Amino acid sequence: MKVLEQVKTARIALIGIGTLIIDSSIIKYYSLPYQVLESLVKQRDGIGEIKGYAINNRGDECIPEITRRVVTISLEDFKKIPVRIGASLGAIKAPAIAAAIRGNFFSTLIIEEIAANEVATILESNPNVKSLGLNYLVVAEAK
Repeated sequence: MKVLEQVKTARIALIGIGTLIIDSSIIKYYSLPYQVLESLVKQRDGIGEIKGYAINNRGDECIPEITRRVVTISLEDFKKIPVRIGASLGAIKAPAIAAAIRGNFFSTLIIEEIAANEVATILESNPNVKSLGLNYLVVAEAK
């Protein structure tokens, strides 16, 4: 597809980070029944979603059945984009944000203060995380 080839040459990408809970867009609007998706998420330790890819807490793709039905570039091609901005709102997404950091998906992350505190707690509990791999972290003050 011509559009996907153009996306691969992008210099900047702005991508949301989602969860895999019942109210999340990927679960709500996906074509498989909720019970099937719920079972796959539990079996494969799904925790978040980036660009239609379900990821586990290590940031690895974990449910290819979802990705097969999404039109997107590969995670490898996405990681070649020089400036990859991840944005997310809500402390409920902290586990997904932490997984995205572990997966080294973003060069810049935009999140709110409450979520940042939760993410820090999650990452500090894992001694294997040496660096966030981020150039910039933008934290919006909670009001």
